[in-house]
Amino acid sequence: MKFLYSIIISIFLVPNFAFASFSITEIMYDPKDTDASAGGEWIEVHNDGSVPLDLTKWIFFEADTNHSITADGVSEIPPGEYAVISRDLTVFKNFFTGFSGSLFKASFSLNDGEKLSMKNGKEASPSDEVTYTAEWGAKNDGNSLQKNSNGTFVGAVPTPAFATVSSVPSQSDSPAVPQATSQNNTSNWPVEQQIFANAGSDRIVVVGADVVFEGKALGLEKKPLENARYLWNFGDGSTKEGSAVSHVYKYPGEYTVILDVSSGYFSGSDRAKIIAEESKIFISSIGDETYNYIELSNGSKYEIDLSSWILKSGTVVFYLPARTYIGGNKKLIIPAESSGIMETSPNNTELLYPNGVLATRYGLYLNNETNKVTTNAGAADTTSNKSSPAEVSNNEANGEQKDSIPNNTAAVLLSENKKNANGILPKNYNWLLGILGVIAVSFIGISVIPKKTPPNTTDKKLSAKDFKIIEEE
Repeated sequence: MKFLYSIIISIFLVPNFAFASFSITEIMYDPKDTDASAGGEWIEVHNDGSVPLDLTKWIFFEADTNHSITADGVSEIPPGEYAVISRDLTVFKNFFTGFSGSLFKASFSLNDGEKLSMKNGKEASPSDEVTYTAEWGAKNDGNSLQKNSNGTFVGAVPTPAFATVSSVPSQSDSPAVPQATSQNNTSNWPVEQQIFANAGSDRIVVVGADVVFEGKALGLEKKPLENARYLWNFGDGSTKEGSAVSHVYKYPGEYTVILDVSSGYFSGSDRAKIIAEESKIFISSIGDETYNYIELSNGSKYEIDLSSWILKSGTVVFYLPARTYIGGNKKLIIPAESSGIMETSPNNTELLYPNGVLATRYGLYLNNETNKVTTNAGAADTTSNKSSPAEVSNNEANGEQKDSIPNNTAAVLLSENKKNANGILPKNYNWLLGILGVIAVSFIGISVIPKKTPPNTTDKKLSAKDFKIIEEE
C-alpha cells in the first residue's frame, strides 16, 4: 500500500519539479557612463515552468558567489512571465520610470565577463547558467545583452521584463528593435536619462553638529536646472526639501543620504555615505598674559570639518571660517591675532557647534581609556606651565610632539623670529634672568656691609708702666 502511495505522489510531483525553472534572458553588466545615470546593473529572468515560482526562494550565483534575492512587491512570478533582479532599486526606478513589472534586489557587482547562474538551493544544479564576455557587446554603450530565439546573446536596447530580440542581427544590421509580448506591462521610459542629481561627496560628521547638504540638479547637457525639486532622505528617518539644507545626527553610525531631484516629467537620484562620530574635539590648551591662543585637539582618527564652529571666551566669540579642518589625531592652534580673543580664562573658554550648542569647554579632555571627552583634571594643562605656539612647533620639529597642524586651516603659528622682533623674550631664558638677579643682589649686599678693623694704637703715648720686665740678670 505504501509503495502504491509513493508511485502516486511521484507521478504528481515529478512534473512540478521538471517545469520549475528560471532562465537568464537579459544582462545589463556595464551601464553607460555611471550607474546612477543609466539604471545601474541588473539581470532579467524568465519563469520557464508551468507553475508560479517564488523568486525569493531561489539564489542568484555570480561566479562562485551566491546572492539571496528579496522582493520589491509580489515575490511569485507566473509561468511565462519575466522579472528583473536589480543591484540598486532606487537607481533602476529613477531611470526606468515607466517600469511596472516584477522587481527584485540582490547585492552583486557584475564584471565584463563571468559566469551567472540561477539555482533553487546552494547545492542544487543550476536551472540556467550563462558565461558571457564583453566581446558579445553591450559594453558601456547603453545596450544590454539579450537572449534571442536562437539561444545566443546579442547587444540591443534594454527591455527589462519584456520579450527580447527574436533573431541574431548581422554585423551590417542595426540592433533589432525589441517587440513587446502580450503582457499588460507598458513602458514610457527614455532611452537616455534626462536629469542628473548630485548629493555631494561622502564625509565624516560629528554627532550633535549641524551638517549642511548642498544638492545639484543637472539637465541632459549637464547644465544646472533652475526649477528642480529637491527631496533629501538622511537615512535616520528624517527628510527635508530644498537644494541646501542642514541636518543634525543625534547618534553615531553610518548613514546613507539619498537625494531625489525632479523637474517636469523627469527625475534623478544620487546618494552619499555619512559616518557620524561622537565628538572627540576638545580644548587642550589656552594662552596666558604672554601668549594668547587657543589650542584644539582631535581625538578621532578622522579629519573633521570645523566650518562655522564657534570659539567663545567671555563675551567675545569667533566663527571659524569655511573649510577649516582639523586632521585626525592632530592639533589646531588659533592665535589671538586671528580670533580676536585677547584674554582667555579656564572657566569661560568654550567651543560651540554652528547652531550654538555647547560642544566642549576648557577642562574637558579625551579619556584614553573610554575614548570619550570627559572631565579629567589630571590631563589638563595648567596656566602656570604654558608653552608658546612657537615652542609647540619647535617640540614637534625635535620629535617631542608627533601631532602637527594642518596647512589648510585659518590658524597661523606665531614664529619665534616674529616674537623676538616684537620684544617678547621667550620663556626659555627666564631661569637665566633669575640667576643674574641673585648674583646682582649678592654684590650689592657685600658692598654696603661695614668691615671690621683692628684697634689703632699708633696714636697712643706709651709710659714705663706700659712695659713689664720678664727676666732680670
